[in-house]
Amino acid sequence: MYDYCETLINCTGKVLATYSKDFYRNTPAIVEHSYGAGKGYYLACRTDYSFLEKFYEKIASELVNLLEDVKDKRTVSLKPFESKVYKNN
Repeated sequence: MYDYCETLINCTGKVLATYSKDFYRNTPAIVEHSYGAGKGYYLACRTDYSFLEKFYEKIASELVNLLEDVKDKRTVSLKPFESKVYKNN
């Protein structure tokens, strides 16, 4: 985490990660919110690319598991406001 770190107060979502130092120690850094049949994620800090790659891969793998024929997670794209998973050709 670098550049900025927001503090989340009265967080009602599922806390996935917390800060580990300074005045915001043990406060939520990454939160998951359920909404209807979907989920939303809030990252209250800037992370590096390698973290984001792993984070998004985990989220995508949960969706990809719904389609047994899709093996390569890097070829999957999600369209905004849809719940379908598409394989790029």
